[in-house]
Amino acid sequence: TTSTSTTVGILRLLEAKFRNSFREIILVFSSPVFVCSGVSCTNGPLEVSCGSVIDTSVLSRLGENPRCVWTSDHVILQVVLGSNPLLKPTEQISTVAWKLSSTGPSSVVSSLRKTVAIGADPSTVVAALEATPQQTPKCGQVQVSAAASSGGHGRPLQYAWSFGNRTPVA
Repeated sequence: TTSTSTTVGILRLLEAKFRNSFREIILVFSSPVFVCSGVSCTNGPLEVSCGSVIDTSVLSRLGENPRCVWTSDHVILQVVLGSNPLLKPTEQISTVAWKLSSTGPSSVVSSLRKTVAIGADPSTVVAALEATPQQTPKCGQVQVSAAASSGGHGRPLQYAWSFGNRTPVA
């Protein structure tokens, strides 16, 4: 498969950001990416083994069975995180060394690194505390819930509360 782009130069990783409520990482490269092995390079197929692009030190932090899919122009790699991912915002993601190129085997680059940023997902935090029933007699039981709360960027909100020194922290 060949590229239709006329942009030639050293391959750079321009951007790495979380997207889709921290379920994906998007990697944006400076030009179409060829994956090379020895003297042979290709920029196909669209879905690839994440290990062919992502360094093994990072691969284990992407969760179990992550998926990597190129856009049709091979400039953007969508990394769909697997179950139980460990990579967090502000941590680095890096590519495999001496395997990626913008033109062919004579221009493979060492490992490209980028700090993973938080994408443009909504960052609104919603804190909602509900007590039922709203009125009780003295020493009556009240159930309190913050289940309607959510953290920024779709993350679960972690919370704890106490109503004085004779109540357990919940």
